[in-house]
Amino acid sequence: MLVTVKWLDDTQTILCYDLFKNWTWDEMFSAFATGQEMIGSVNHKM
Repeated sequence: MLVTVKWLDDTQTILCYDLFKNWTWDEMFSAFATGQEMIGSVNHKM
């Protein structure tokens, strides 16, 4: 996958999206959806 999403910190307050060469919009939209799921999984305000 050419677009990835991960937590940037141990407290899970910052998401980091990495875009690699030749990424597609479908990959970006998929990463956004994953990011929304990640945000929904924490018990603190984002």
